[in-house]
Amino acid sequence: MKVLHTSDWHLGASSFAHADRSAEYEASLQAIAEIAEREQCEVVIIAGDVFDQQLPSAESEDLYYRTLVNLLKHGVREIFVLGGNHDSLVRLSAVGPLAEIAGIHILARCTPEDPGRHVFELKASDGTPVAMLCALPFLSDAMRNRILSLNGLSVPPEEREGVALKWMQEQVVKIAEERRGGRALPIWLTGHLCLMTEGASWKDPVGGLHGFPEAWVPPSVDAVLLGHIHRPGQV
Repeated sequence: MKVLHTSDWHLGASSFAHADRSAEYEASLQAIAEIAEREQCEVVIIAGDVFDQQLPSAESEDLYYRTLVNLLKHGVREIFVLGGNHDSLVRLSAVGPLAEIAGIHILARCTPEDPGRHVFELKASDGTPVAMLCALPFLSDAMRNRILSLNGLSVPPEEREGVALKWMQEQVVKIAEERRGGRALPIWLTGHLCLMTEGASWKDPVGGLHGFPEAWVPPSVDAVLLGHIHRPGQV
């Protein structure tokens, strides 16, 4: 089974000259759908920042929904949409119940009370289990504080992001391990996150967000599919 991993579409963003870029977005997302069809991808992961602004234009939302439909028409069976720091989590999740019917899983916000909602068993078209997917959207300040409060954790402000992220990651991976049981299924971790290289600290902001060090990735995780950073990096 093939999976197409993409992120950071930032629909609605304009250039410095405020030029209309709608034609660029149309062409780019059509190319993604064509790649999915050509490569016979059954799953697509959009790892956050679908939109560039919290209040996207009607044109941007229209293109987003048409692209999801286009992907499904090109043979994709499941789509995972994660909330990013640029997205309105309320707007993104508003169509969640309806989208689920079509096989579109919208994970706009974390649910620390029920981390199992972020763990999925991916199956091929014939029903054969292929992998366990752990999907984490962006952790807002409010969500980080909520995670810490639920666990009775009191940490300095500068450490809250790292502690909350590490806790959430550990929970979803643990659940994936339990659900996998004795089956030889890989575990994939996806999220709107930044992975820091060796020697860097999660306290070092990259693109306005902090990342997490490679050492935090549990050894049972076989692949990390991230978003947020718009440039290549060595990991």
